[in-house]
Amino acid sequence: MTSEQSSAPTHDLREEPLYDIRPSTTMESALDCDHCVASVEIAIIDGVEVPLCSAATGVPCTKAIRASMPDALAGHGALNHQPRRGTPWEKPSAYRPLIGLVAKQFPEERFLSLPAEYAPAIAHAGGVPVILPFIDDKEAYGALFSTLDGFVLTGGHDVSPALYGGPDAEDPEFATISQLTPERDALEYEILNYADAHDIPVLGICRGMQMINVYYGGSLYPDLATDLGYVKEDHWQTATPGNANHEIQVVAQSQLASILPESHYAVNSLHHQGVCNVAPCLSPCAHAENLVEGVEHPERTFILGVQWHPEFFAGTGTMGPLFAAFVEAARLRHNAR
Repeated sequence: MTSEQSSAPTHDLREEPLYDIRPSTTMESALDCDHCVASVEIAIIDGVEVPLCSAATGVPCTKAIRASMPDALAGHGALNHQPRRGTPWEKPSAYRPLIGLVAKQFPEERFLSLPAEYAPAIAHAGGVPVILPFIDDKEAYGALFSTLDGFVLTGGHDVSPALYGGPDAEDPEFATISQLTPERDALEYEILNYADAHDIPVLGICRGMQMINVYYGGSLYPDLATDLGYVKEDHWQTATPGNANHEIQVVAQSQLASILPESHYAVNSLHHQGVCNVAPCLSPCAHAENLVEGVEHPERTFILGVQWHPEFFAGTGTMGPLFAAFVEAARLRHNAR
C-alpha cells in the first residue's frame, strides 16, 4: 500500500463518521470492486482495517470490504442464534412497550438506515423497537402512533436551518450544513406534535435532541467550529463511537440526574452542531464546558434529549439506566391508557 493510500481518511465531517456502511454509488456489482479497492484509504473500525471508497463517498463500502477482506467483518452485527423453524413462540410474561424509532434518511439514494446499536438498547431495557416508515399519509401515522408507547429520535443529518432561523442558501455558513432531509424533519414534527399532546415519552439522541429543542422554539449553532471556534475533533471524534471522547456534567436536581447516579460521565461525541438558545419550555440537564449537552421538558413525563450517543453504552453500560427509565416511562404510559 502506498503512503498516499494509507494516509488519514478524508471523511465529510458534517456527517457521522464510521457510523453508516453503505455501498459506493460507483460500483454496480461486486466485480467492479477491482477499480474501487485500488483507490481506497484505510480506516480502523473496532480494530479491523476497513477500506474507504475514495472514488465515491469516502465512507466504508460493503462491496469493497467483501472484495478485499471477505472475513474481516465476520460476526459483526450477527444474531446470536441460528434460524429456527417450527419452534412455538412463548407469550411474554409482561407487556413490553412498543417504541417507534426514526431511522436515518438518505434522500438521494432513497433508503433509510438504522445503526445496529439502537434496537438492542431498547430491547435490553424491556421495550420492543419498531422502525418507523417514511410515508406521506397522516392518517396512517395517526393509526400507527396510537399503537406506540414511546419514540426515539435518533442521530443523523442536520436539522433544516429554516426551522430555527439559521443560515439560508445565500449565507456562507450554509456550506457547513450537511444534506437536508425535509421528509425526516416533517415526520419528527408529527411525532413531537403527537407526543406533546398526549404526553408520550420521547428520547432524543444527538440530532434528536437538537430537533426537540428546535420544535419547542429553541435554536442551534449551525457549525460549532464556525460559531464557537471549536476544533472539530473536540465534538467529532475520530475514535470509534464505542469509545468515550469527553466528559459531560449532569445538572443537579434535573430529571436526568434522577436517572443517572453520577454527576459526571465520559461520553462519545459525533456532532458538529449544538444547542444555542434552549427553548423556553425546556431545561438544560447536561453540559460539556459551555455547551448544552442535554435538555428535558419539566412539564412532560419524559421528553428528554442528549447530545451524545448513549446507545453505545446501553445494556449493562453507564447509559443503561437512561434506556431503562425511558422504557419504564413508556410502560407506565401504556398502563395509563
